[in-house]
Amino acid sequence: MAIAVPTDVDGFGFQANYFGFSDYNESQLGIAYAKKLGQLISIGVQFNYYAIHISEYGNTNTVNFETGFIIHPTEKIAIGFHVYDPIGGKIPMKN
Repeated sequence: MAIAVPTDVDGFGFQANYFGFSDYNESQLGIAYAKKLGQLISIGVQFNYYAIHISEYGNTNTVNFETGFIIHPTEKIAIGFHVYDPIGGKIPMKN
């Protein structure tokens, strides 16, 4: 599920993901913000809460972020770049 709220120069979003079943599942909640920097460039960042459940091992969670940008060199061309968890956080398992 995702919800986006655009404005003239900013955008806000919320994301919720769930994958798996009772013995193994992952979930993620995210809050995003994007900003237009002139006519050609837009940037954005999203902060996430990420959780994993594995029946035999327990539960764990972490916080990470993702960022990206889009360049519009022409009206019909868009070039983008996206990075998820650029600092490479580790997910510790807790029993």
